[in-house]
Amino acid sequence: MPEETVDAMPLAPVTSTWAGGYVGLFAGYGWSEVDVSEPYSDDAGFFFNDPYTDDFSLDADGFFGGVTAGYNWQAGNIVFGVEGEIGYLDLDESDVDPNSTEIYGGDTVASFDSDLYGAVTARLGFGTDRILIYGKGGVAFLNAEGSIVDDCDTGACGLGLIDMHEDETLTGWTIGGGLEVLVSDAWSIKGEYMYMDFGNLDLDGTDSFGNTYDSSMDVDVHTVKLGLNYRF
Repeated sequence: MPEETVDAMPLAPVTSTWAGGYVGLFAGYGWSEVDVSEPYSDDAGFFFNDPYTDDFSLDADGFFGGVTAGYNWQAGNIVFGVEGEIGYLDLDESDVDPNSTEIYGGDTVASFDSDLYGAVTARLGFGTDRILIYGKGGVAFLNAEGSIVDDCDTGACGLGLIDMHEDETLTGWTIGGGLEVLVSDAWSIKGEYMYMDFGNLDLDGTDSFGNTYDSSMDVDVHTVKLGLNYRF
């Protein structure tokens, strides 16, 4: 019998499945443990709730959502691109400064709130015909408001009332990743996690005796989202 040879089947070339521009919508959930420093006065030389001076935290969380746009390039299975997003991030929490409960019955209240945010990131991933696994990182922005107030609404009034407020757009960095799946030639769905570190929101204000106080709120945020993209 003559010997038969079988030619190796050539591999199908990887098509540029993910290349091109896209726009999308997303919604999800965000949370942050905002670390707050006890107000301190260089003028008076002591903390507002001396001798209790420990830092404390606010557990701020809430809904977030927005729009995104980006562009991908593809080389084989490697997908890389740039992406921008803007939306509303509703982190909101108000709680009693635990240092004030030791003497004055909880008469100092700290609050944190945020609204508009945005991010510009680079993406790098591994793509098949239908699935893209990617990481991303870049710069992020957050409009945040913080306050520490003692207006004697609760507890017993201390030696002086205090009013500290700050409203600022914070700039920080972000890193994250996700999974995107094509459901048709034009539409894809994604799930994504992002971590954003915005540094400190610095507060200042005065007490009823005119002493100036300073405090800071360290803001880092975790988010998870689901999104729907339309590819051009």
